[in-house]
Amino acid sequence: SEATRLVDGVVTKVRTNSVLQSNDFDTTWTAQESSVTGGQADKDGGSNAWKFKPNTSNTYHRIIQTVTAPTNTIQSFSVYAKSDGYDFIRVSENASTGHYSTFNLSNGTVSNSTSANATIESIGNGWYRCTNTVLTAGYHRFDMYVMESASVQQPWIGDGTSGVLIMNAQQEQGTVATDYIATTTVAVSEG
Repeated sequence: SEATRLVDGVVTKVRTNSVLQSNDFDTTWTAQESSVTGGQADKDGGSNAWKFKPNTSNTYHRIIQTVTAPTNTIQSFSVYAKSDGYDFIRVSENASTGHYSTFNLSNGTVSNSTSANATIESIGNGWYRCTNTVLTAGYHRFDMYVMESASVQQPWIGDGTSGVLIMNAQQEQGTVATDYIATTTVAVSEG
């Protein structure tokens, strides 16, 4: 489980982002029937977002990463996302539970969910932080799907140009997404 420590007499939780390459989606992430392209306009006015675009195959369209984290714990999977032609993104723990949440990026709502909790938080300029919280079992896999509608995961055909913008993926123990922790080749802890 996550560690705690005393800071000025107060018990403080150590937070860990278990996702590797948390904002480099063309490295340890696997794109399936989709592509990711960096250098896109991001939530902070820079160019650190990624365009996550489905291809024109009649199938599902996702990116995935298997993650090492404690088993039998509550884990929150989060990502910042913005519509870029398609309005729906699904965030899923797809190795041990299959629990997912689908988020509507046009109106900022949770469209459907099989998880313990799902939240979508507007951070301005069409960007949202989408969080899917699940009670995990064995190992974990962080999946993100571009969705044509709230209910269509597969099969469907992308138009070849539309997608969603994503950035700053995080998986952490707990029931809420905390401040983003950037990672590269290893999980990173703060606190």
